[in-house]
Amino acid sequence: MKDETLKRTKLGWIPEDWEVINIEDSQINIIDGDRGKNYPKQDEFLEKGFCLFLNASNVTKAGFNFDSCQFISKEKDHSLRKGKLKRNDLVLTTRGTVGNIAFFDSSVPFEIMRINSGMVILRNENPHISNRFAYIIFGSDLLQKQINRIAFGSAQPQLTVGTIRKLTIPLPPLPEQRKIAEVLSTWDKAIALTEQLIAAKQQRKKALLQQLLTGRWRFREFAHSGRKQETRYGEIPADWKIVHFQDIAKVNTETLGSKADPDHRYLYIDLSSVDRGTIVIPEERQRFADLPSRARRVLHKGDVIMATVRPNLLGFAVCDFEPQDVLCSTGFALISPQNSSDSEFIYQNLYTGTVLCQVHGLVTGSNYPAINASEVNKLKLLWPKSIEERKKIGAVLKACDTEIDLLTQKLAALQRQKKGLMQQLLTARTRVKV
Repeated sequence: MKDETLKRTKLGWIPEDWEVINIEDSQINIIDGDRGKNYPKQDEFLEKGFCLFLNASNVTKAGFNFDSCQFISKEKDHSLRKGKLKRNDLVLTTRGTVGNIAFFDSSVPFEIMRINSGMVILRNENPHISNRFAYIIFGSDLLQKQINRIAFGSAQPQLTVGTIRKLTIPLPPLPEQRKIAEVLSTWDKAIALTEQLIAAKQQRKKALLQQLLTGRWRFREFAHSGRKQETRYGEIPADWKIVHFQDIAKVNTETLGSKADPDHRYLYIDLSSVDRGTIVIPEERQRFADLPSRARRVLHKGDVIMATVRPNLLGFAVCDFEPQDVLCSTGFALISPQNSSDSEFIYQNLYTGTVLCQVHGLVTGSNYPAINASEVNKLKLLWPKSIEERKKIGAVLKACDTEIDLLTQKLAALQRQKKGLMQQLLTARTRVKV
């Protein structure tokens, strides 16, 4: 039976003291960017300048991202008539990846910003709507589902000002809006802190990778002498050497041919299943006869999996489990170390400039860039002569990866929690006390 404190609306049952309004009735103004003759040309963008000119990469599902910025001069900014942001404005993407939303609050480090032609500004003029609540609403599943329904165009989805005006939002009383924003900000802070920790750990791992795998930093117990030797890869310790992969490992030791039992069932790892240390194992086995013709490489414990097709995507990993009838695509090279304790050391080397530069120099093809599996044998890497030093370097770098993986899992959990809580709060299934 319906609760007497609820009322039925086109968004479902909501509390009696909530409203449902269209954007066109909300006093949230929709402002286009300037698309006239003065719109900046490619050669007018600057690496530094007076005004940040937002591009598609700056507005993401997680808000603003300023990893890559383009600017315009003061003169160019003054020549444009529309699209200038004020504090507390929202920016909504309207072309390509539609529905990304960002909030120009006090945390944004730029004072002067303009939007490009693939965005609109949402400027709230309603004193009964919290700016932060508006930001939350536009990023919620409730609005995103509406946006996906009204976007038109398959290759390049688009929104128009007219369609945005038809979007419908639930509107609690202002004190409740503020309380909802306050509650969700707790998760936002935890998410932001975890993202910062991940970024810091990644930078630390990058520094360790560069220093430990070139011998610039060494563990005290292995640095018996400060003597160096000059090589084509720079100075390395005197007790290190340069080796080819074929000197310290075998590549593609076992490959099935067409005469394999067609009814035998295997798990198949394709190129999309390996990404930066992670292997996604399929749940179901398939008959060999039903597998793609590329399913040929037999995986063994300790093998280093190296994508030779599109190697720039860094589809590398170590098989640290005992595989039972697992096949890999011939788009991988499977590197089996002579010494099983070297798997991690070899794997970590795949991310170094020493190896990646060689790989990029061997890549052929533009649509399907790849290196020949036989070329993997000839790749060179820097090699400590001490097995124990190689083991310790590999273990330290693996510990870094494990730490980053755990933080990444924590981040995903926080994001799921926030999404679930947002759904509860914005549909009034859970109400905050004001």
